[in-house]
Amino acid sequence: MARTNATNFSGGLQFPYATTGSDLFKKEDVQVLAQAVDQHDHTSGKGLVLPASAIPNGFITSAMIADGTITSTDIADGTIATADIASNAVSVTYLAPGVTVGPSTTSTAPVDMPDMLYTFPTTAVSSLTLEFTTSVIVTGATYAIFNLMLDGTVLITGFVQQSGVNVTIALAYAVYNVTATTHTAKVQWYLGSAGTVTASGINRSLVLRATYR
Repeated sequence: MARTNATNFSGGLQFPYATTGSDLFKKEDVQVLAQAVDQHDHTSGKGLVLPASAIPNGFITSAMIADGTITSTDIADGTIATADIASNAVSVTYLAPGVTVGPSTTSTAPVDMPDMLYTFPTTAVSSLTLEFTTSVIVTGATYAIFNLMLDGTVLITGFVQQSGVNVTIALAYAVYNVTATTHTAKVQWYLGSAGTVTASGINRSLVLRATYR
């Protein structure tokens, strides 16, 4: 007579079974077996653990995955390559809005325009588009100059020469292969000669559109 314990069930779910025809038959064995079958879910101690290869290709679909259940901790570093991401599929927009009401300057040398500065993350991007717009009034026989800048370098310059009226100016510039380090975008403004340039209310913004590699 010989009896042995199930190897794929443990704890209170481990049941013995006969290996020969003369083995003793106990009702308790059947009761434990019934519990083991009832709680069987293929986890350790509740039956044979299924390997990944046991799941047929294509069996798990997106409809079976709840939103938000797969996070960055579930994705190994380096497993998603550029070829897996459609062109321009991953992008982020940063905004520096006007906050200070009606700032002005009389400087004839470049100075930072209030609120028009943004320091963005250190992740490398394949392209960065900078867009600046503002409404200003220039007074005096002069003109206003605006520099759209990245990391201290002037990308593009714009001028407002119409004096005494509200004028809107917009500047845009695209930069490619931005390195993975901290970058600062900003706008500087100043006058060609004596006078004043005043921004209209909070009607100004600096927008950065980053497309990630």
